[in-house]
Amino acid sequence: MYTLEGIVCGTLWMGGFAAYFAEDQTFQTREELDEFIKTTQNSKDISHLDGGMGFQKIKAVCYEITHSFYQTINEREYLCKNSDESFYYEAEHLTDKEKDFFSEAIVKRELWKDLLH
Repeated sequence: MYTLEGIVCGTLWMGGFAAYFAEDQTFQTREELDEFIKTTQNSKDISHLDGGMGFQKIKAVCYEITHSFYQTINEREYLCKNSDESFYYEAEHLTDKEKDFFSEAIVKRELWKDLLH
């Protein structure tokens, strides 16, 4: 199974720029994940990835991809998780200032996730 947790950024209705959690995604196979990535990369409208902020326009998304699987060792089954992959996409060009802001938000996402979940 593949789980995507991440963050989106975009313009707000009253002006300004912000970042917020992206809608979590779950896929049973690598093929389903690859299809999601391909479809997203071919789209300029990624508003469906908004986790609840209500942006006027989402400009970019960054997901951490976790692959979960079971492995048997010495007749015991263990749940393994591998999170060494990510997915980043800009549906609309980010300015240097927006990129800096979003980069910082991506780094802080783990702290935000722990505080809010």
